[in-house]
Amino acid sequence: MGLNFKISHKFIIAWLSLSAFLHNILMNGANNVIISSLQKEFYLSSRETGVYVSVYDIGSLLSSIFISFAAARGSKPKWIAFGMTMLFLGCMINVLPHFLKPNENNFSLEKQKFDENEYLNASHVVKNDDVIELCNSSISIEDNDHVKYFARNLSQETSKEINPKKTTASRFTFQLKHLLYAANIVNGLSSASMTSITFSYIEDIAPTHKLSSIYEAIYFVVGAFGVGVGFMITSSCLKFHTDIDRIKELPTWLNPSHPNWIGAWWIPFLSFGVLSLIMAIVIFFFPKKLDNKKDEKSEKSDLKKLTPLKNGKSIESNMSKKRLDSMNTDIEIIENESEIQERNYEDNRLMQTLEEAGSILSLNHIEFDQHKQEKISNNDLKDSEKSLVSKSFSLFKKPAYILVIICAAIEGLLQNSFLAFATLFLEYQYRLASGSASLILGLLSIPPLIIGGLLSGFIVSRFKNDPRKCFKFISIVLFVNIFVYAGFMIYCKEPNMVSIENTQILDDSFSVAQDCNCNKKMFKPICLKGSNDTVFQSACLAGCFSYDKHTETYTNCTQVPGTFTQPESSYFVNGLCPTSSSCTTRLIVSYLCIFLLMFMNALTFLPFLKAAIGCIESDEMNSIGLGIKQFFMNAFGTIPGPILFGSVIDQTCRYWHDDMNDQRVCKLYDNRNFALGFGALGVGFKIVCFLLVLLSIKFTKKLKIKNTTSTNNQNKR
Repeated sequence: MGLNFKISHKFIIAWLSLSAFLHNILMNGANNVIISSLQKEFYLSSRETGVYVSVYDIGSLLSSIFISFAAARGSKPKWIAFGMTMLFLGCMINVLPHFLKPNENNFSLEKQKFDENEYLNASHVVKNDDVIELCNSSISIEDNDHVKYFARNLSQETSKEINPKKTTASRFTFQLKHLLYAANIVNGLSSASMTSITFSYIEDIAPTHKLSSIYEAIYFVVGAFGVGVGFMITSSCLKFHTDIDRIKELPTWLNPSHPNWIGAWWIPFLSFGVLSLIMAIVIFFFPKKLDNKKDEKSEKSDLKKLTPLKNGKSIESNMSKKRLDSMNTDIEIIENESEIQERNYEDNRLMQTLEEAGSILSLNHIEFDQHKQEKISNNDLKDSEKSLVSKSFSLFKKPAYILVIICAAIEGLLQNSFLAFATLFLEYQYRLASGSASLILGLLSIPPLIIGGLLSGFIVSRFKNDPRKCFKFISIVLFVNIFVYAGFMIYCKEPNMVSIENTQILDDSFSVAQDCNCNKKMFKPICLKGSNDTVFQSACLAGCFSYDKHTETYTNCTQVPGTFTQPESSYFVNGLCPTSSSCTTRLIVSYLCIFLLMFMNALTFLPFLKAAIGCIESDEMNSIGLGIKQFFMNAFGTIPGPILFGSVIDQTCRYWHDDMNDQRVCKLYDNRNFALGFGALGVGFKIVCFLLVLLSIKFTKKLKIKNTTSTNNQNKR
């Protein structure tokens, strides 16, 4: 049952738009920003994070066709509410791994008592559970209550004996990824109702087709705004460490710009997940349909004649359009088998007669409906279901519809993969902090998505829902998009990483300290100031003897090459070296490409949607046709896309690091191959989609006249 009080279609559009806003904050915003944080906290590779993104679409795949069929026969608002409820449950499951994770991290070692005389080969400063590794026991740092000194041999075998519980805890942490996968599958169940079902519901409640295009544009723009807001909100959360209750224990050198920093990625899911449940409760009580004609008509058109038809339905005649010039009007009302003819009424009795006739017809109409409902049998329902199935299969006989499905799958593949790895791309290409990269993406996303979404609604209304015109417009945008993706092939060189593996020494003038017996699992990169972008894996490998906790610099390092004029005065700082000035221009180009890509994706969203509806050619089949499109887009696009991109990115990894917990994480990518692979995949798929759209224009010639006629007829009603 709907709400007892009258509800406006404008309120429904506003509430649905807010729901899309909330949904996109979480699924298209936060879910993509946290990729690098999940990699660090749960020891995931790019391929595994690609799986995390893809399982969301597996949930959508499992539900899209079922929900589309159910919504076509049932209440669409209730299925939309079901989707928002699934979003709430998925978010709650998503935050569980953080709270179930053991109280350990990938940069800490347990404090234990050791015999300093037993381990004399390496020195470590342990401050609040965190290790600074130096070359020997002579360290110039003040002693205090929070700093302890001890020397020990941290070879692979010894470290396992020292810290056996750490490996077990890290393995449990690694297995928590399966809970993340399950959460995203549940989140995916909300996808079908928030896309195809919602757009179909908007088509149902909009008074005219022109207004439906405007409402769909508003829905898309508000939802798209959520993507940018999701990026920015999550970036703010990532500035806080994931272990909020242990912030006071963190070392001073660990900050958001450090490679080992893990932000509080789980906060958006916990907070906005609760809001999604509130949105679902309200949507559940939305009516299945609205009497839009009663809302839109003015006082001048209050007089309309109801004529019962043979099937028990009623239509509105245009009696008041032309023939109410005189008050002496002939009225003829047909009721079942008897005729009631009233002619030459007096002026003062005409209105009363009309009201009485309307009341009689209304009562008879109600009785007829009740009688009709009693006659419906199970066989009729089965025949109706068979008809829907046969009509669904008939869609695959339409070449234009098939091409729309293929192109939608390609677009879904690219868009999902780009959002998933855009933050990672900026982090490693330009050495930005995860929070900074996501904030920039958010700022770059909001303006183009809003402008593009509004402009697409205007363009579609000008095209009058003509699928052929939509395809022509899409082809132009896709052609430009090919060159935009080519812009991502611009790259900045990665730093020269000097590590214990000889294959990673990129400059012959540098070498690692051989006498310090350094632990190769320790990854705390330090940058040599004044060098040509040279980074050592740790202070121990650089042969550093001293650490100044106030300036956070390492001095007295033996591995500074003789090419420096004063090697003894050279020093190292924590973290990677900043990028060169030449990378600033390339970063601006990447920003411009991201802006244009977001704008063009928004610009083609509604034309793609209207083109798909035009190819379906049946209002009854709209929700099912869009659901089938969503199914294939997920199965062959959004699901394999992130896995494909993640696998390609993993192949470009230059330095796989086995950390203290025996977990393998990529710490350094080959930026050239990363950029070329990222851009080449985009260019290739865009070319294929462009060719498919050109082919679709040919097959929509016959659809144009039929679709336009249908639209005009609907606007006349």
